[in-house]
This record gives sequence, C-alpha cells and structure tokens, in this order.
Amino acid sequence: MVGALTAIFIVPVIILNSLAGLIGGAWLLWLGEWKLVLVGFLTAVSAPFWISILLIPGLIPAVPGLAALERGHNVLGTCLASISALWTYFVVTAWCLAVFWYVPRLGHHEDSIVPFLLFAYSTATGPWAVMAQKESQGGGGETARLTLSAACIGCALILGYVLVASRPVFTMAIWLLAIPMAAAFLLSLTIAVMESRHRARYGL
Repeated sequence: MVGALTAIFIVPVIILNSLAGLIGGAWLLWLGEWKLVLVGFLTAVSAPFWISILLIPGLIPAVPGLAALERGHNVLGTCLASISALWTYFVVTAWCLAVFWYVPRLGHHEDSIVPFLLFAYSTATGPWAVMAQKESQGGGGETARLTLSAACIGCALILGYVLVASRPVFTMAIWLLAIPMAAAFLLSLTIAVMESRHRARYGL
C-alpha cells in the first residue's frame, strides 16, 4: 500500500524531471516562443551564480551556527542552522511560485497552456537540480536533495491542479507548494535535532 502511494507521487515527478523541459521547450519553439526558451536556458546555465547570491543572507546565521556546533553548543548551533535552512526553503518556494505565476501568463488564449506549464516546471526546478548535483559531487548534498524533492512534488501538484481545475486560483497553488516544502523543512529540522542530541550524548 505504501509503495503504491509512493509511486503515485514519485513516478510522475521522475517523468516530469526527465521530459518536461525537453517537451515544453520544443513545443514552445514550435509556437514561436523562442525568447522564453532562451531565457529559461540562460537561467539554468547561470543558476550556480544567481542562486549563490540569493542564498547569501542564509549564510549570516549559518556561519556562527557552524562555529557553535564546533564548540559543542549544539542547541544554539542547531537553531542557527535551522534559520539558515528556513531561508533556503523560502527562496526556493518564492522562485517556484514566481515562475508558475509568470510563465503561464505569457500564453496566448488560442495556444494550449500545457507547454507553458511544462516549461514552468522545468524552469522552476531545474536550477535547484543543478545546485543539488554540484553539492552531491562535492560530497554530501542530502539537504539540497531533500529540498529539491519537495520542490518537484509541489510544482508537479501545481501543474496537475492547473490542468484539472476549471478556474484555478493562485492561492491554491501556493498551498500545494508550501505544504511539501514545510514538510521537508520539518523533516530536516528533526534530523538536525536528532544529530544535536547525538553529539550532546557522546560529547562530540
């Protein structure tokens, strides 16, 4: 039962991650929306640069948090690290919502909204996939993969909702993304607290 429920969410996300950008981009090129495709491509290529800038404020509590953990102040270090992670989740959520608000609105009334939604999904999640891959190559990256997974699930829900709903409202899209992102943040916070208790117990 659990495996079937998991497949309901995971399989569509895997398919979207593999094909959304390709199909949506090709479809938009056929419609003559080459400027939008070019902007999406440049956004993905420049992702490591602009994402690093957006995440700079999160480093403010992260640096003293790491120092506190190294000195054995596990509670303080965990709290500061959680604030840093919260900023990251906020930036990812804001970016994805901004893309899904802007890209589909570019479609003309006579055009299908499907390619715009597929391209929006790819543009919203693609940059974070690039960053997660880079962090994994450098060793670690578990937090980045968790954030990416939540973003992919939320964006997939938004895509499905817009296609199914007769009159979709943006407020519902916000909730569809915010809920998996909040769940992922709470999971990462739980893991951080457990690691903090482990350090305290064994004097690490």
